[in-house]
Amino acid sequence: MSACGFTNGGAPYHFTIDTATSNAQTPTGPHTYVVHNLSTVCSTVTVNGDSLFASGCQPG
Repeated sequence: MSACGFTNGGAPYHFTIDTATSNAQTPTGPHTYVVHNLSTVCSTVTVNGDSLFASGCQPG
């Protein structure tokens, strides 16, 4: 299985996300957090055509 240059070597899957954005409600109102070069470790990956979907991810 391959997509986006990805070759499935089995879990765990290590990815670096260029830009991750998260929205949160804080006591002072909504806030957007942006993280660059976020390293993650994911437990599952599904490839559908040219799209890759990872789940069970945590910072790594």
